[in-house]
Amino acid sequence: MRHGRTGPGEGGSGPGPAPEPGDLWPGAGGDWELWAEDDFDTPEEVEAVFRAQRRLSFLYGTLFFLVTLTLPVLHSTWDYWVKATVWGGFTLAYLAVTLLYPLFYILLAVAYTIQANRLEEALLGRPEGGRAGAGVGGRARGD
Repeated sequence: MRHGRTGPGEGGSGPGPAPEPGDLWPGAGGDWELWAEDDFDTPEEVEAVFRAQRRLSFLYGTLFFLVTLTLPVLHSTWDYWVKATVWGGFTLAYLAVTLLYPLFYILLAVAYTIQANRLEEALLGRPEGGRAGAGVGGRARGD
């Protein structure tokens, strides 16, 4: 019997033995320490990150929209864009839409992701090695 409580088959009608901290989660080898963090983000920190991320998202969204809008504008206003062949019989419009535009939005997504991660780390970074989620004893999740 643990903690004076009895379980089924132990002569009592209680709910069972009280669990120990290591018994609450799978692994029972100290995983409970991950939940014993005393380093949580304050609402003000979260709000600052939210505002900064919103500005960054708006900036990259605007850039994506302007470049996307440029393609049909060029198509309808600049004859050379659709009539002159540049390479292998392809027009500038075709090359831009099939090669340059996908490359642009992939690079834009990578740049946004890197910048957003750096921004969040700068605003919510942790002093102990820069690893968020370090629990009791300095261990981080996944260690």
